[in-house]
Amino acid sequence: MTRIPGPGVGNMGDKCTDVPGWLPGRVRGRVCDDAGMSPNDSTAQGLATMASAGFEFASTPEQVAHDVRTMWEHLGRPEGAFEAAAAAIAALPQRPEVPVALQARRREFEQAVGINPVEVELAAALAARELLESMARTCGTR
Repeated sequence: MTRIPGPGVGNMGDKCTDVPGWLPGRVRGRVCDDAGMSPNDSTAQGLATMASAGFEFASTPEQVAHDVRTMWEHLGRPEGAFEAAAAAIAALPQRPEVPVALQARRREFEQAVGINPVEVELAAALAARELLESMARTCGTR
């Protein structure tokens, strides 16, 4: 592990913080998750799903980040989790395609049962990926 002096963030004072594999773009002095987890890992997929669902159900970016970070901490701060989760967004299950002729019927059914439109799911997935990439760069300490 590389030792990089902390900038006096929070209660860290001037202590050095272990930063595994510090990379440019990461915040010096904060414990980062390091590359090493696959997007196929169940932890990465779970964090990706959690982030995407948070945005899909209209949570704020701050609330989604808090929830994902809390789960990451609960899981023992696995290395590479945020980067792998960001990559896992692309592999999340998608709704099957529907022929154009049936899309109005599908949209009507989805509204009747309270399913968000596919556009909302896509926007949520994109927001989740952006958030997870940011958390990987800033070590999830925002």
